[in-house]
Amino acid sequence: MSEFSVILKPVKTIEVLTTAELAKRLRVKPITILRLEQRGFLRAVPGIRTRRFSREELDRFLSLHEPAARALDESQPRNGLRRRSPLSHPLAPV
Repeated sequence: MSEFSVILKPVKTIEVLTTAELAKRLRVKPITILRLEQRGFLRAVPGIRTRRFSREELDRFLSLHEPAARALDESQPRNGLRRRSPLSHPLAPV
């Protein structure tokens, strides 16, 4: 019998997000994420049957689209708009 030596390299683990998780984080619909991928703005992790996106890919996308990143910041209301009560409308009866 011959002896074999096997050299194992450490495996890099990556944080991945599903389409739904990424959509929630960016405050868009899941179809928007799929369209961004189709148009080449986002790249899914290869070799996985369902669409998954790495955290590094999200960071790359946001760094390329800095104005969008600021607009999608979770600490800010979306586009600075807040839903108002119908009674606060200027033409609402008093």
